[in-house]
Amino acid sequence: MNAIDDSTFRGFRDLIIVYILLDTMVRCSELINIKRDKMDLVAGTVQLEAHELGISIDFTTYLY
Repeated sequence: MNAIDDSTFRGFRDLIIVYILLDTMVRCSELINIKRDKMDLVAGTVQLEAHELGISIDFTTYLY
């Protein structure tokens, strides 16, 4: 199995998806239903709705 090539857009996207899945234990269906208005790329956060509780996930640590 090869490592994810994060030098490409697709690879970087896949890496972020894997990190979010592993770090938050969010369901795949919840992850694919995230809307753009729940993402703040400037602040580096994704707003996940978990059982009616808002949880803010910081993914900026993965960008550097």
